[in-house]
Amino acid sequence: MRSAPRPFVIVLSFLLAAPAWAVDVRAPRCLELADAQGRVVGTVTDVVEQGPKGPLATVITQVDGELYLMQTDGESLYGVDLAGSGIRVWFKTPDCSGTPYIPTASPDPSLFLRTAVAGPGDLLYGQEPGSAVESFEAVLSVQEAGDTNCYPAVPRPILLVPARRVLDLGETYTAPYSVRAGNCSGGNTAPASAPPGAGR
Repeated sequence: MRSAPRPFVIVLSFLLAAPAWAVDVRAPRCLELADAQGRVVGTVTDVVEQGPKGPLATVITQVDGELYLMQTDGESLYGVDLAGSGIRVWFKTPDCSGTPYIPTASPDPSLFLRTAVAGPGDLLYGQEPGSAVESFEAVLSVQEAGDTNCYPAVPRPILLVPARRVLDLGETYTAPYSVRAGNCSGGNTAPASAPPGAGR
């Protein structure tokens, strides 16, 4: 007559026969934003419930050694300018020529370079590194995201920082965007360098 299986054998048998519906739950090491082609835009640092289309994800990306913040609702990318906009740049000229400027709500230095997305193709503009906030009594023109037109600006005092073209987002990425688990193994996951014409 065989003896009954020992307790530890029973436990082992139960573990080996785990149900097929067992769920693999794990915390991702980090989150990254990817475009429709799977290209990584940057690392997701925050998600806020304040967008008109739902949550907004804040993304940090690196271009030519500089760090830039953007936000996305999954359909478009926006700048982060500390003035509640991020979708337009301003000019001291009446025809949107010359140095672009980004608005800001504070005259104090920012931990990150202020950004805006504006113009045809959704150009990413970034604050000139080392530049200071300037106070203007009025600016003359403004350009908005995804728009080739130049509009007259409403005359009013405003705080601005000089900016430069950093990246043509429309040529670099394809919407829509999605958040996925990343490996955070280090290294640059965004475009390593800006395309020709950036920085002007």
